[in-house]
Amino acid sequence: KREGIGLRTFGCGKNLTFGNNRVEVKKAEKSFFSGLQICGNVWLCPVCAAKVSIERRKELKAVLTHYQDLKHSLGFLTLTVRHYKAEKLKTILSELKELKRKVKRDRRISKLIKLYEINEITTTEVKYSNKSGFHPHFHLVLIGNCSAEILQEYADLYQAVFISLSKGRAEQTGQKYKPVYNKEQISNYVTKWSIAEELLFAVERIEGLIARYPMRGIRGPVGTGQD
Repeated sequence: KREGIGLRTFGCGKNLTFGNNRVEVKKAEKSFFSGLQICGNVWLCPVCAAKVSIERRKELKAVLTHYQDLKHSLGFLTLTVRHYKAEKLKTILSELKELKRKVKRDRRISKLIKLYEINEITTTEVKYSNKSGFHPHFHLVLIGNCSAEILQEYADLYQAVFISLSKGRAEQTGQKYKPVYNKEQISNYVTKWSIAEELLFAVERIEGLIARYPMRGIRGPVGTGQD
């Protein structure tokens, strides 16, 4: 299975689609190549990751704007744990996921979720440095049918339970919460995909990736009139 994924990524934007014997240039409002395979792998392929990221930002902005129009409160929460160079990424991610599941099972958290119809959208960011190794984060968009103050209390409790359950692996300095009050903040968040500009595919990186790989199924570099 892993070999198949790697092979699809290797041929992304290079190999012809099944049953096709030529590459065409389609022209409508935009120009783009047709007839090439696309792997769709957001973790291994920089071009597909960039394209998927762009579409997800559009969807996220639409969802957040919709709930803000309904007078729901919004907030952005970041969760992480301490990490060490020797630790495997899979181990740290599994621990983060398990901590998040345990937090949701906490009685106080469950009660607030039901009472105020609180939902969340979670994205995962992974950083790496030669000094510290892998450093994954969870970025949560909190949406609640309540006041901003109540959502703030929920976020504070969420962080407290998360830290308590981590048994020393998580510290308050690593967790962040930012309330959202207007559509401009939504636009800023979606554009950067992170209040702290930490998510893997920020706009600057997407533009750079698309500019570097214009021949691999991309309709054109951002900002050139071909995008």
